[in-house]
Amino acid sequence: MGHSESSLVASLDPSLDDPVRVGIIGTGFGASLHLSAMRSLNTLIPVAICSRRPERARAAALDHGIPTHMADYRNMVRDPDIEAVIVATPPHLHHSMAIAALEAGKHVLCEKPMARNLAEARDMLRIADRVGTVAMVNNQLRFLPVRMRIHELIAENYIGE
Repeated sequence: MGHSESSLVASLDPSLDDPVRVGIIGTGFGASLHLSAMRSLNTLIPVAICSRRPERARAAALDHGIPTHMADYRNMVRDPDIEAVIVATPPHLHHSMAIAALEAGKHVLCEKPMARNLAEARDMLRIADRVGTVAMVNNQLRFLPVRMRIHELIAENYIGE
């Protein structure tokens, strides 16, 4: 994933009056991190949250001040008021949820691991390219100093490719 980032950057321009309306699929730890980060931004606004357990979706919506909660991600991705979707669910669900969101024309930020295998990942990338929306994988720890040093060592061929 990771194509068309320039269109997302343009849509996240802080000079724009309207923030990007985001739906979050999942109510666990990953979703709470995204919601916490969104509170510090004026470019994204959570407008819906989804969990297969209605009580968890409702509780998360109340806890985070999100106006809409639902139990079926397919309803979320069909909602014309939602522009982007965060897939913060267990990895075995990522493929179907990301595909549904992409095919509905939504931008997608997917938690890692993106897919269970190369075929799923390629499928997701192919659809993102076809529909022309932004599709990205969240690698929140990539800029930790230890990881940056490992990247440098790999770039120098010190520890291999």
